[in-house]
Amino acid sequence: MALRRRGLLHATGAAALGVALPRPARAAASGRALLVGNTSYNPNEENLPPARKCIADLEQRLGKLGFATVALHDPPVARVQAELEALQRAVAAEPQLAGAFYFVGHGFQSNAENFLVPAGGNLEAAPAQLSKTCISLEREVFTRLKRQAGRAATVILVDACRTPDRPRSPTEGYNQTMPPDGCHVAFATGPGKRAFAPNDPTRYTVFAEALLAELDVTDPGRSIFLTLETVRAKVARKVNSIEPIVKAFGRNAQLPELASNVSGDPSWIATASAAVAADELESTRRIAAPEEAIDRLKALAQKLPEEQADVAQGRIGELEKVVSAARQARLSLDIAALAAQLGPRLGEDAQRAVRGDKYAAMRVAESLPQPPAGELIERSDRGRWMIFAAYLGNGIAAYQLSEHFRNVDRRDAEASRFLNLARANNYTPPRQLDTRR
Repeated sequence: MALRRRGLLHATGAAALGVALPRPARAAASGRALLVGNTSYNPNEENLPPARKCIADLEQRLGKLGFATVALHDPPVARVQAELEALQRAVAAEPQLAGAFYFVGHGFQSNAENFLVPAGGNLEAAPAQLSKTCISLEREVFTRLKRQAGRAATVILVDACRTPDRPRSPTEGYNQTMPPDGCHVAFATGPGKRAFAPNDPTRYTVFAEALLAELDVTDPGRSIFLTLETVRAKVARKVNSIEPIVKAFGRNAQLPELASNVSGDPSWIATASAAVAADELESTRRIAAPEEAIDRLKALAQKLPEEQADVAQGRIGELEKVVSAARQARLSLDIAALAAQLGPRLGEDAQRAVRGDKYAAMRVAESLPQPPAGELIERSDRGRWMIFAAYLGNGIAAYQLSEHFRNVDRRDAEASRFLNLARANNYTPPRQLDTRR
């Protein structure tokens, strides 16, 4: 299989007119989706042939779940911005409406901000110029699509590389970023990792192939997050089965990253009846102690079907990281009292954090008071949760700790340690905040 790697890079606004794929008439929708696929880039060798098929077939799958969709192929920036605003208005007018946004194409980061490249973008242009003509993931997508946490959620799917070919700099891969309120965010690959696609317009990207296969068997009442977990397992299995990729980049060269900022466990369609019963695998989420959950998952993995076993193994890896991170942070994983103190919404985040959600861990940390003057940050609840988030893989938390140690505690050795951890987590800080003494 001829595969190419894709980088999330900037683009110019001088794109060709977008083409909206035709949509059949349907009854009142239970969800709204915007799908953006970009094939054409400059230079031509950066074209992404599968983009049109990805969005066309994803539109059909989401239609079966009850979504009304707008599918745009090679659209200009203004058209995407207008459709994002339309999706925002639809969800604001009807909070029970599920939402979805899918982007397949190139992109990059500039000064810690992530951008989507419109079709026709010149990937050889200087980053400072490119950043003026692209769609900001944080300022234009996340800000528009955030919503009140409730029964319905919006899922944001970014099908692109997070390590760049163009511009050629090791710090321009797609950056870590906090998910917006009321949304799940799924990146096709992890920070600093590649996303693969065949050089063939009749096939899908690796991520889209797994997503479409899972949506084929997804009921409207199924958990969005469980679907995304299974997609992650499918992508890992697929990439690890391709010998040239494993030989060149090692195992798990593409492993999707999931980030959530939701309440409860929203389904694809909020009004649908739950189709997935609380089976043995899902029941492990209710186990409070990570070590106990690990033992239970290991036993389950031996008897589950292959695909569910992959999901179980993924959860085991996350929980093992939780135990290690808590040890580094000297943080107790008995969070019942803290969760009750934080209130329902942040209490959910605390529970997600001890299942491995590095972004939820940081939200908990930021809700806790700053340590009193003269108290070492690592002896405060806020500091322990921030360190916990950093060792779970949150580069933003690691960088904020490095700045605190440098500028408040004046402990340069600790500042360097956490700055190195931020870099190891593939986080690039904003230049204007990258202060030094």
